[in-house]
Amino acid sequence: MKLISINQDYFFSNDLSPILEVSALTIGVFDALHIGHLELLKKLKEISKKGKTALVTFSDLPESVVSDKAPVKILQPQIRDRILSNLNIDFVVELEAGKKLFEMPAEVFLDRFFSMVITSAIAVGSDFRFGKDKRGDSQLLKNWFGDKLTVVPQVMWEGKVASSTIVRKMLIEGELEKVTELLGRNYSFIGSVTAGDGIGSKLGFPTLNLVPTPSALSDGVYVVKTGIGDGVAHIGARPTLDKQERRFEVHIISENDAKINLTYDTKIEVDFLNRIRSVEHFKSQDDLKARIKKDIEEAKKIICARQDSNLGPTA
Repeated sequence: MKLISINQDYFFSNDLSPILEVSALTIGVFDALHIGHLELLKKLKEISKKGKTALVTFSDLPESVVSDKAPVKILQPQIRDRILSNLNIDFVVELEAGKKLFEMPAEVFLDRFFSMVITSAIAVGSDFRFGKDKRGDSQLLKNWFGDKLTVVPQVMWEGKVASSTIVRKMLIEGELEKVTELLGRNYSFIGSVTAGDGIGSKLGFPTLNLVPTPSALSDGVYVVKTGIGDGVAHIGARPTLDKQERRFEVHIISENDAKINLTYDTKIEVDFLNRIRSVEHFKSQDDLKARIKKDIEEAKKIICARQDSNLGPTA
């Protein structure tokens, strides 16, 4: 998969010329790549008739640019791109987010963008909106593209339309099993190993200290899987130790056979399986250690139960 970034200087230049030609493309924010998005991408591959495909998106959420109440971004770009590569999407076209872009009339956006990107077919979700005041919709696209356009119906989940808004809400509430259903995979986050203060090791529970800290997740203790092994992650402050900085730490409880040379800046992908509890202030370090031991035992039970459920029925 190839990433093509289009900055605002080029998008608003007077010398637009084709930079890409594909058989089919889709366009949207795609913040979560949830089951609704996956259905849209399935249809995209279908209408491409085995030709080249492109997903068009933005470098940031539109709300982050035009509103003071910007939602938290769910997906890191590197995870998004890996998922799309695994789905055999050929190109990601990323438009630089900016107020001028998002406040552009929908017709002007279409005219400029499709002077740069040529396509034989386009697929969008039925709820897709774009342009100033979100006046662009599937009907406008139908008027523009005619039979080239395929509108994909929304996907329902527990009686509601699958959406990034629901995914975001479930992440904050710690409903990780529901998030897994909505995404069709575990929620994951990539952090780089950084130096810690060694307190975990002194307590008997050494941790990988990772940056950045996941902003889509609320503070708490989580059951996780990594490329190194299963673990327990802590996100948030450490009030028992009088440490208020929001940290992201992972204690590995069972290593696998992967041979990873861990150094500072090594990137670790962490899959979040379940939330055990919120961050607590314990009376003493002994109480904290006792609670960590309990967290580890609970994490092992959850991981074991997940493994058993993945085995399925036997003959």
